[in-house]
Amino acid sequence: MDMFRHYLNWNKIREYDLHLNSIWVNEMKEHEYNPVHIHRGTLFSGLSSVMILSLPSTYGKEYSNEEVPQNGKLQILGSASGQFAKIDYQPSLNVRDFYIFPYDMRHCVYPFNSTNETRRTLAANCDVQFDPIKNRGVT
Repeated sequence: MDMFRHYLNWNKIREYDLHLNSIWVNEMKEHEYNPVHIHRGTLFSGLSSVMILSLPSTYGKEYSNEEVPQNGKLQILGSASGQFAKIDYQPSLNVRDFYIFPYDMRHCVYPFNSTNETRRTLAANCDVQFDPIKNRGVT
């Protein structure tokens, strides 16, 4: 909850109420993936998170492009547009990394090739009740 508060304070969101509405563990084995999706809680406004608990020692032979490996990657997809806009974020994952992003931020996890190893993450959704009018342009 402290990290969700930090995220909101950093983004200058004031006068809000938080409610942790779900928390779960994802355990992905080779060839498993999580397609592009968003999250929702009891509200449409809120934050999702992913904490990396364990990673396989290798993601195996690359499926699609050896020059830009995608196997096992977390991809957070932005919604901006424009020729020179960099809208996607694909972090280099390490155990204990923690990522927070809005419910409506599209994201996915690509499959990997690895023998008998898992990729384990802890995910949580936190509803954020706030007044977007009061928070417009707050500095």
